Amino acid sequence: MNIALLFSLIVSIKVPDLSAASIDPWWTASIPCSEGMQLQGRARRAVWCDSEVKEHHGPFTLWYPNRVPSLSGVYVHGHLEGVLKRWYPSGALRTVTAYVAGRQEGEEISCFDHIPIRYVDHEFDVVTLWYENGEKAYETKTVDGKEEVTWLSCPKSTQISYVDGKEHGLGIAWHATGGRSMEGQFFKGTREGDWQFWHPNGVRFMHGSLVKGIRHGTWMVWHSDGTLVETQEWRMGEKISPTENNPRLADLPAFPEWPHRLAPPDDPAGFFAALNSAGGR
Repeated sequence: MNIALLFSLIVSIKVPDLSAASIDPWWTASIPCSEGMQLQGRARRAVWCDSEVKEHHGPFTLWYPNRVPSLSGVYVHGHLEGVLKRWYPSGALRTVTAYVAGRQEGEEISCFDHIPIRYVDHEFDVVTLWYENGEKAYETKTVDGKEEVTWLSCPKSTQISYVDGKEHGLGIAWHATGGRSMEGQFFKGTREGDWQFWHPNGVRFMHGSLVKGIRHGTWMVWHSDGTLVETQEWRMGEKISPTENNPRLADLPAFPEWPHRLAPPDDPAGFFAALNSAGGR
């Protein structure tokens, strides 16, 4: 792979389509790595490009033991660059993240793994499945006696932008049923300003302001049946009023935290080094 082709893979930080279909078999090209780099590893386990000084530069792909891709991206002079994709062991897309010089930069989308299927449609040798929210989930078809699965959409769990490695800008999270669970703004990694939260049935749950990630000012809380449970006043994370105990609050979920952020990928460079020492080249 020449330098021009390598950089054509990473010039766009905007996340591409969310299809988790088959991965690009870049390692099968006649020249898969750029000049001075050598293809290492084994397909269906781990493949990557590095040099004699062990500087990773070029695309890489890792697989689960069941031969489903787990991680795929691009290194430029030892740093993650461009789009990084992860999959669940089921084959469903897990996250699509953008990197610049080893730091997250741009939009990240995370997806649910197992979502209830609403209905199934059979047409000749193709079976199409839909999510409960009406989006197409995936298609299966039999080719030469083997079933092939093509994922058509990602049931999003979170969508957020990063600036200089920190969450910054609009953040949206969804329930597994497809409705939004929360929405608001981040500022340099912290939730700030107006935030709204919803119950899984779509009814509003909470609404108020956050300062440095903690409640401040007026907050309103609703039951899943739509009735207002309480109007609260907060001062930098401390509830000021009402002071009396409201038994209806005990029936409600705790204050929603932003869904757990998937840690940066396990150090692929370290994984590659372990393969090298084990004779996995």
